[in-house]
Amino acid sequence: MGIKLYGALRPIVGQNTIEVDLQPNANAQDLLDALVAKYPSMKEELLDEQMRLLPHMLMRINGCEIIYLEEKLDYILRINRQTRNLPSRLIKNSTKLYRPVH
Repeated sequence: MGIKLYGALRPIVGQNTIEVDLQPNANAQDLLDALVAKYPSMKEELLDEQMRLLPHMLMRINGCEIIYLEEKLDYILRINRQTRNLPSRLIKNSTKLYRPVH
């Protein structure tokens, strides 16, 4: 699954787009867990002690902020296996993580 990173998260991984492998029926929390497993230094910027998304971080899935989805972090990601290795701008299920600038 292609993930676009913004702000403080980009320097942690050294690029603005990364790929994360997820199991079928993975949810948004599984994605956060996979990101921290792959990039441990991302944890402090991204998650609280309960491994939940910090309140100042924004996560968008298909253009919708996670806080507005009924399922929140339990939202099941629809991974299109045929497009998961294409550049992220072509991936139908796009996910973006960033901290807004005020």
